[in-house]
Formats: sequence, C-alpha cells, structure tokens
Amino acid sequence: MYLTAQRVISPGGEDGINGFLYEHGEPWDIPPEPADGAVGELVHTLITLPPGGNKVMSYIDIVAMDGTPYDRIHARLIPWIVERCRGEVPMPWAGACEDMRFGFHMARPYAIAWRTEASRLITACRMTLAEFRPRQPPPQ
Repeated sequence: MYLTAQRVISPGGEDGINGFLYEHGEPWDIPPEPADGAVGELVHTLITLPPGGNKVMSYIDIVAMDGTPYDRIHARLIPWIVERCRGEVPMPWAGACEDMRFGFHMARPYAIAWRTEASRLITACRMTLAEFRPRQPPPQ
C-alpha cells in the first residue's frame, strides 16, 4: 500500500489535509519508492480540500504491504522520524525501515512547529486507513 497525507493550500489560500490510500496488489522484497510509478490503485481518500491546483506544504508518505495494520506502521514510523530529528538531517527525509518505506517533508512555516504538523499528518494517515473498507468478493 501507499498511504499519504498532504497539507495543501489552494490558490485562494484555503488549507487542509488530504489523505490517499493506494493498494499495490503485489508483494515485494524491497518496498518500492512512490516516485518510481509504483503507487498502485487508488482505493480510498480523505479529502478536506478538493484536489486541483493546490500547493503541497507538508506530507508523509508510507509504503507498506497491502493490509498492514496501522499500529505496525506507527511503531516503525515514529522512531524513524525521531532518529532523523536527533541527527538533524535536513528535509526532505526518505528511506526504508525494515519492510516499509517512509517520506517526510515540510515547508519552512510548518517545520517550525514540526511536532504539531507531524501529529496532524500522522492522524490523517490513521484516519484514511481506518475508514478504508476493502472490497468484498461477490457471493458465490
């Protein structure tokens, strides 16, 4: 799966956080990078500001096997973020952690209060994943 939350600002100055969940359908040995075109099929969205012409101000990207529970993602994501903060690594951050891949970035106004912004993005990811209901196969 590719799960992302993005803080966006519209051309008119409205802001919101949108969540997107894609499924890959195929297992892998090494998690693919979303930029490699390996995003998959869009299966769920959590939209607070309609897409189109918006500027992305911050985001969290998560790549994991389809069906990975949120608590397993969270258990890897938080230490991954904390490690980069302690090392004062400049953003954007991207990298693999065991069987997952993460990306994290914020424009300067959001990076000043990065803990609050990260919390909001992580919450949007959790909500996007929690609201997703997999398609049920037709009855036999």
